[in-house]
Amino acid sequence: MNAARPLSPALERLADALTYLRKAPAPLITARVLLDALSTQHLGKWGLIKATTPRRKATYMLVGTALRRDWPVGGWAFRKLIIRLTRHIQPKGRAYDDDNLARALKPYRDGVAEALAIDDGSERLTFVVDQVRDGQRGVTVELWVRP
Repeated sequence: MNAARPLSPALERLADALTYLRKAPAPLITARVLLDALSTQHLGKWGLIKATTPRRKATYMLVGTALRRDWPVGGWAFRKLIIRLTRHIQPKGRAYDDDNLARALKPYRDGVAEALAIDDGSERLTFVVDQVRDGQRGVTVELWVRP
């Protein structure tokens, strides 16, 4: 019988983040972006830029404001963070499958990373994406410091 192949470092971080979120306290930062996440698979280059730029900038401003308000300057420097991005769906709205959800939430991910002044591909950041049908609109950004 073959032994299970070990997980990659990225999958290990995601598994650890999900385990932590099951019993995590309230997030340190919560920001609500009232711009709906869009599926961008049908957009060309300029349509993609036009659709994603306002979402990235709004996320950057809201998360940046929350960081300045709730954390001392640079309090997140050199710390590992978990960021959960939750897309809110209207009752009759269409839920995205996992790859479209990740793509639709990419501008929000970029905005968070820009507000933190950390590359969004950094090993210090673990992003978890989710969607919930609750009749609200927009995207919620929640941030935790990993122990």
